[in-house]
Amino acid sequence: MENEQPGIVNRRIMYDAQRKTVSVVHRFFGMVTILFLRHARRQMVLPATIFAVMTIVIGFSYAADLRILQYGAEAEQVQMVVDAAAALGRGASAGAVASANRQIDIETSLSPFIMIFDDQNRIMQSTGILNGVPVAPPRGVFNYVKNHGEDRITWSPKKGLRFAMVMKRVEGRMTGFVLAARSLTEVEKSQKVLFWQFFAAWALGTAAIYAGYRLRNIFRE
Repeated sequence: MENEQPGIVNRRIMYDAQRKTVSVVHRFFGMVTILFLRHARRQMVLPATIFAVMTIVIGFSYAADLRILQYGAEAEQVQMVVDAAAALGRGASAGAVASANRQIDIETSLSPFIMIFDDQNRIMQSTGILNGVPVAPPRGVFNYVKNHGEDRITWSPKKGLRFAMVMKRVEGRMTGFVLAARSLTEVEKSQKVLFWQFFAAWALGTAAIYAGYRLRNIFRE
C-alpha cells in the first residue's frame, strides 16, 4: 500500500514562495530607499523621510500579511492531526479516524486529506491518493517528528504540487504518526494578489510624495 517518494520538504518558517517574495520585496524597497535618501537634497529631507517611513511600514505590513496567510494555510490541518492523534491514542481504529471510503485525488482536489502511519512509517489508512495510490513523505520527516513530536512543512510529492503539511506523533494505545495536508494552490494565488496590492499602494504613495514635493517647489517659485 505504501508508495514512498522522495518529495521536496521545506522546513523553513515561511513557505518557500513566501520567503523568496519577501526577500525580493525587502531588497527592492531597501535599494530604492537608500538611493532616494543618498541623492536627496536638503529641501527633500521631509519627503525623503516620509518616503522611507512609508516604505518600511508597507514592507513590514506585507510580511505580516504573508505570515497570516501561512497560518491560515495550515490551521485546519493542525486541528485535524491534534484530534486524530488524540483519538488514536485512546484506542480508536485508523479506519474510524480516516475513512477509506472517502478517497481524494490530491493532484486535482483542494480538499484537505489525512493519513495514518504505524511506528514503522507504513501507511495504515489514507484519504488522499496520487496516481491511484497513497503517497508518503520522505523518511526524514518521520525521524524529525519522532524526535520533536510535530512538524509543519511544505511538501511537494510531485513537481507542480505543493501542500501545507502537518504531521504529529501518536502515542498511547497506538504509536505512530498522523498527517494532514492541503494544497497551497489558492494560498499562492492569494500571495500574488497581496503582492500587487501592496506594490500598488507603495507606488501610489511614492507618486503622491513626489507630486507634493514638486507642487511645493512650484508654489514657492
